[in-house]
Amino acid sequence: MNYYFYHSDPSYTDAFRHYYNKFKSRDFMISFHGGPNENDVVICEEKNRLQFEKHKKIIFSETNNTSKNQIKAFQTMDDFYTCLLEQDFNRLETKIPRVYFFTNAFGGSGSTTLSLNFAQMLSEFDQVFYMSLDILSTYKYYLPQDQKFGFSEIIYKLKSKTSLNLESHKNLDYFNVCDYLEDMMLFNKELFLVLIDNIINAGYKKIVVDVGRRYEFLDLKDSIIFTVLQASVLHYENISALNSLFKTQVYLINKRQLDKYICESQLKHIQNYEYINYELDFEGGGFQWSSKAIQKILKDRFGQI
Repeated sequence: MNYYFYHSDPSYTDAFRHYYNKFKSRDFMISFHGGPNENDVVICEEKNRLQFEKHKKIIFSETNNTSKNQIKAFQTMDDFYTCLLEQDFNRLETKIPRVYFFTNAFGGSGSTTLSLNFAQMLSEFDQVFYMSLDILSTYKYYLPQDQKFGFSEIIYKLKSKTSLNLESHKNLDYFNVCDYLEDMMLFNKELFLVLIDNIINAGYKKIVVDVGRRYEFLDLKDSIIFTVLQASVLHYENISALNSLFKTQVYLINKRQLDKYICESQLKHIQNYEYINYELDFEGGGFQWSSKAIQKILKDRFGQI
């Protein structure tokens, strides 16, 4: 659930934002700037109600006797979270699981780096599952191989129709890399769809998949596809095929901001073209793929999809 906070007293707003940032909960996100998005619930004072008449609202109450869709203005953050989660429309709201694909026109273009940062960004607000379907997966160099299951074991269970018994227990989960190259080569779309259902049933709301160039997996309805390029030459056939074959949102991400090789005749086949400098601010030590700068760009551009 996403909320937009609005209060006429700037001192109260600053104090609330400070405590929210300090005791942030992963169950919901509160924004303070730029106005509410279409599906945001607005937290405001009674006198500001008409300003947000098109939105669902929670009204601040100065007393302890709060009624339906009201919340006490002054209380501890734990109590505030409890009251917020008890509002009627929270129980009616269900998050629809969403699958995000990252693909590329050729190897080494950065889809693994961007997909990992995208998954990390999403995990601040939801339970996220990350997987790579590339034949030669490189994410073993980025993520510790200490998970409960390896991909080879998962493929065996899927082919033998054995129950997976997945449990959602961390904000960002994944499988260890496949032990045998042959196993990943035998992993097909039919098994993938069963695996996606198991992951969703385990409680994950966001699934990030790095498919490399295995385009045969990219036909899930209502999914989002990010196609990553590194060089200046646009692979017209790849992008055109993605847009024509899959009725979904397709984003092209290029490292170069100004690209003389991309012309209008090619851009008409691309629904969304984005530039992201994905060599920014990588953390030293630990997860060297992680970049707060990249995650901020991803959040600003794709945080609502």
